[in-house]
Amino acid sequence: MIKHLVVYQTINEKQTFNVREALTSSELETIDKCISALSKFEGFRTLFRMVLDNYLDLTQYLDKEESKQIESVKKLGYHTNRLTINYLSSAKLFIEHTEKKIKSLCGKNSQEFKEWKLTTKKEFETYFSYRFLYHLRNFTQHYGFPIGAINKGYVTEGKHDITLFFVRDALITNNYDWHKDVIKDLEGAPEKFPIFKVINEYNGCMARLYQKALSLFAKEIVKDLESYIKLLSSKNLQGSPYCITFEKREDIGQRDKYNNISPLPLDEVYDCFKELQEFKVVKLLQGNKK
Repeated sequence: MIKHLVVYQTINEKQTFNVREALTSSELETIDKCISALSKFEGFRTLFRMVLDNYLDLTQYLDKEESKQIESVKKLGYHTNRLTINYLSSAKLFIEHTEKKIKSLCGKNSQEFKEWKLTTKKEFETYFSYRFLYHLRNFTQHYGFPIGAINKGYVTEGKHDITLFFVRDALITNNYDWHKDVIKDLEGAPEKFPIFKVINEYNGCMARLYQKALSLFAKEIVKDLESYIKLLSSKNLQGSPYCITFEKREDIGQRDKYNNISPLPLDEVYDCFKELQEFKVVKLLQGNKK
């Protein structure tokens, strides 16, 4: 198997694949490391985005309902509970799968895994939302719906206000085995408390955990991506990079053999850098070097 660099570019006003030089084993290793780094990054980001998307599904549903003829409380309860359970499930999935990824990649006794556990411990000890909503996911699986009350009020013509509440007694007057810290929180909570105050705080917890997960691997990811960008820059590309695999040297230059062509990452690399900067991971790393 022989792998060549290919550039998809415009030549004489026509889009074409221009086969360039063969890629050395060192260059292929650089490409493989970049792809592996992007895969690692995307694994964390996908889990985190599921949390955000489920949050948006809930808020956008309520925004839509507030601006039209309001549905029955029963129908509102069905949809808001369904969407809230989706949110709780994705948040718990994000926490647990991220932990498994870090443990698998670094090992149970690694410094990275210890740092992750310390971070989740801090979130648990600091924020009621983290303690409560993490365990509420299990509660909904066995004992009932999370939303206990809905208040709908008329604000202006064509506009309503919908407020969702957790109901304290509905959460604690059952046989569910709440964590001791959570039951203490709930016993001291108001009879009803709005869910979005809790959920919005929980989103902050999720963002900090995501930032921590990225920071544990960012140094390695950035190194591999920068090496890859340096490689592409050295090739003086005038188009989009691809890789083509030929079975034998005689196939090179034969158009009917241009079948095994795969794109090389480019936009994905800059997208990764943008995300690392947005969550201040790159700056954190630079600060650690000083």
